[in-house]
Amino acid sequence: MKELFEKFNLELTEDEMNSVKEVSKDLSIEQIEEKLFTLLGKKKAKFSSHKKDNGSTVKIPFNNEHDDRPMAYGGLFEKYSK
Repeated sequence: MKELFEKFNLELTEDEMNSVKEVSKDLSIEQIEEKLFTLLGKKKAKFSSHKKDNGSTVKIPFNNEHDDRPMAYGGLFEKYSK
């Protein structure tokens, strides 16, 4: 078990390791290792809940007028002949 804690001594503080050691009496080696990896993962993870807003917006052209008459070639001539 000492080797297990030595694997994590560079990444975790003594307080963090001691908190696991206190509850490790009733746990298996795999459970202790899982707790140590959990502490390490929480320490390394950097989550940000701030929304990044760079001020740019995307504008989509939208025409509310609807013309129901059929156009030749799907309206390509009207669209590109301007």
